[in-house]
Amino acid sequence: MPGKSKKLKSEGKLNYHIYSKGKEQSHLQCKCIKNENIFNCEFSIPTNISDINIRGNFWELFQLEDGNIGENEIYVLDTLKQ
Repeated sequence: MPGKSKKLKSEGKLNYHIYSKGKEQSHLQCKCIKNENIFNCEFSIPTNISDINIRGNFWELFQLEDGNIGENEIYVLDTLKQ
């Protein structure tokens, strides 16, 4: 995520949809763990379907030292073939 100086609190979540053959299989959300300025998001994917598309968005909500609240957001699109 882009760096902002003097962040007091920061939380990240990944909101994603899993598609196979153009049909939505599931809509899930996972909380991500921050290590310095990098978020790690772990989630499971179905093993019984192939050609999976993952679409969603990652967002970070943070509070700055001056009390203001900000947000960063990234669109996610990936294809997995088993």
